[in-house]
Amino acid sequence: MQGYYGTNPELGGLCIQCPSGTNTTVPNNSAQGNTNSLANISVCNQCSLNFYMNTTANTSKPFTSAQYTACPAGSGTQIPSTTPTDISFCTICVPNYYMSLDAFTPMPGIKVYAAVCVPCPANSFSSLQSQVKSITNCT
Repeated sequence: MQGYYGTNPELGGLCIQCPSGTNTTVPNNSAQGNTNSLANISVCNQCSLNFYMNTTANTSKPFTSAQYTACPAGSGTQIPSTTPTDISFCTICVPNYYMSLDAFTPMPGIKVYAAVCVPCPANSFSSLQSQVKSITNCT
C-alpha cells in the first residue's frame, strides 16, 4: 500500500511502513516503485500532508527516507512535499483554525514563516482555509 515499502512481498517478503511523516508515490512494482526486488526505505521519498521536506531520500547506501519537519500547529500543506522546501510551504490552515497571516516565501535577507493560524473559539468550527480571513470564519 502507499506509505509502505517491501522487497517482493508477493513472494513472502515484508511490507514495512515508512517513517511517520513520509510517504511513497502510488504503489507499484516498477524500478522506482515501493514494491520490487530492490525496494528499500529510500522509496519513502515524499513528505505526508502537513509536513515539509528538509532533505531528499538517499537512494545509495546508506539508504534513508526523506527528512521532514511538521508544519507549526494549525498550519498545513495543500500537496505532499516531493523536493526540499522550507516552512513557507505550510500555506494553509487545517480545520478549526483560521488564517491571520499568509505564509511568507523566501526573499533575500528576510526570514520565511508558515501561515499563521489561530484556533477557532470553543464551540465553533472552520473548514480548511488557504486565504487570510478573519475569526468570523469560525462558525
